[in-house]
Amino acid sequence: MKIRIFCIAIFFLPWLCIGQGFLYSLSGSVSRLYYDGGGILAAQNVTVGEPTSVSFIVDFGAPGYYLLNDGTVQVAADPPTSSIFSEYFYCALASGTLLPDANGGFNNRPQDVAEYFTGWNRSDSTGNEGLLWGGSGNSYFSVYKDSNLQDCFVQNWQVGTEVQGSIIAFSDSDWSIAWTDMTLESITIVPEPSTSLLLMICIGTWHIWSRRKASIAEEP
Repeated sequence: MKIRIFCIAIFFLPWLCIGQGFLYSLSGSVSRLYYDGGGILAAQNVTVGEPTSVSFIVDFGAPGYYLLNDGTVQVAADPPTSSIFSEYFYCALASGTLLPDANGGFNNRPQDVAEYFTGWNRSDSTGNEGLLWGGSGNSYFSVYKDSNLQDCFVQNWQVGTEVQGSIIAFSDSDWSIAWTDMTLESITIVPEPSTSLLLMICIGTWHIWSRRKASIAEEP
């Protein structure tokens, strides 16, 4: 496992050192309690109008990817036969109003996503979409803007841009979703070594968490 984690870091550091990182900070409020099959919204007393916030580290020059529970890195890409055309880029959750998972969550198989590190600009027959996405496989926050024009692509967002958001968390058998209305409050340049350091910290944190989880599972 240590060798795999080290290889992940070595593979992605060149891209992170070449690109330029940005911190996208947004604030808003819950607009709708869309679904609560996991019972998490009720347990957390989430209400419409409740304030929310989220920040993402974004690097358009680095590849977007998913870190799986078994330590594998899956580079984000459209299926070969897909009619959707996406540009994926690095995106990591820096902070945010997240829902906790319940009873350990649902996405715990080796091939399930442990952490999301991707955003995208996407085009298909229905229009265009820009999206930022971050968090774990069992609790994450995404914000997006749809439009028939390419002004919805993330590079074109400006302070004051209004977007939609989704806060999602899983129980061991279902999930819960709250929709949000968000406004982009600031875009701040991140010194490039910080982006690389963030990746190392995220991978290190995941590694410690996975070892702790494995040790708990081995206890009689």
